[in-house]
Amino acid sequence: MGFYHVAPCGAMVIDCHLITALVERWRPETHTFHFPIGEATVTLQDVAFIWGLHIDGHPLSIDEHTFNVDEWSWYCFEFLGFIPLDTDYKSKTQVRLSTISSHLLETEIVGDTDQEIVDQYARGYVLLMLGSYMMSDSSRSHVSLLYLQAIENIGHAGTYSWGSAVLAYLYRELCNVADSKKTSIGGAVSLLQVWAWSRIPAIQPTNRGYRLMQTSLEGFTGRNIGLPPYGSRWNTNHSYVRTTRFSVRIYRDIFDRMNDGDCPLIMMAIVELHHPDRVLRQFGCVQGVPPDDTAVTGNNTIRIGSMADTVPIQGNQSLAGGYMGWYHSITRLIISPRRYASNVGYQSSNIAARDEVFHMLGRLNIAVNEVTASSTPSVEALKHTSYDVVRNRVRMSKRNRVEMMVDGVVNERDVHHIVVPTVIDE
Repeated sequence: MGFYHVAPCGAMVIDCHLITALVERWRPETHTFHFPIGEATVTLQDVAFIWGLHIDGHPLSIDEHTFNVDEWSWYCFEFLGFIPLDTDYKSKTQVRLSTISSHLLETEIVGDTDQEIVDQYARGYVLLMLGSYMMSDSSRSHVSLLYLQAIENIGHAGTYSWGSAVLAYLYRELCNVADSKKTSIGGAVSLLQVWAWSRIPAIQPTNRGYRLMQTSLEGFTGRNIGLPPYGSRWNTNHSYVRTTRFSVRIYRDIFDRMNDGDCPLIMMAIVELHHPDRVLRQFGCVQGVPPDDTAVTGNNTIRIGSMADTVPIQGNQSLAGGYMGWYHSITRLIISPRRYASNVGYQSSNIAARDEVFHMLGRLNIAVNEVTASSTPSVEALKHTSYDVVRNRVRMSKRNRVEMMVDGVVNERDVHHIVVPTVIDE
């Protein structure tokens, strides 16, 4: 029928203060919660992951029977195995959950139990889940018999998209409460609570006593039904030492203080920040100017930009407009100083600068060869030429001269005549 994986999740104690704080941020026109860092919501993926419900299949659309109370009573007898009392009805189609529960407790299922009784028991148990915490009304005391029509045929019940139905019902309940049409909320509130705990670490309690076990029906049926879904690990005792509970004021404050998320990397006394939003191309997304440039400007408040609005790379377009201009304005593109040309080692990618320096070093070499003891004009020419070469182009130290000699730019005899300062200011 598709409901077994929901059973280990079970009903849980609902933190009404947390649900209230979430409802205050629900926007009916978008079906999303609006937080300071952006929108978030419960999705079909969450329903499938937390409760293990099918999110594909036929939509849950049922033709409502126009029965009176007596006809509904006989309908219950055929498909549930008992006839509710008149006092068990809240309306013509809603029956008390406690009545169904009492009937199930009185029914014994053993190995040779008739299949019809087993099917009736299964339908009653599913109705309890639907009315208690899957698609319950705000009272959580009655369940609509209209759901019974969808599970008349046990084999066909699993073809419906129950995950979509549960999520649609939750959305409608959130919208009604947010619009002040109701003062209490129904639907899959326990699913919403587990979603909030999973998505917002600041309000997440610590589980105590949870054990990951395979379903007990595997040995009974001989079939590998698999592990229970994620939501089952929250059906246990919780510790709230590191977080809060039952305080709508604290929940509001936590939500108000949500930001894009400081992401420190911690190893004992070492704390370093992580900035994946600055290298989006590594994740296959278009890189734009980071929303907060404090990591470069030196501001002490460093925040991580949100990666939720990233765009996948299309073709060769991996940079957003304006990124390179911004990047050039905040960084140093060339690390090595512009030096003379060489046939060995690293070569500058700036061809024009390399050729210019090579030409001027050639002039310097000629000037050195022309130097004589009585050649004062040539000495002056050497002086000005050497200054011209090194100023903002080459900063020559003793090591620079040796490298020049080794590379053959000047010979050993001439290099001793070159006298230039290590740093030249404009």
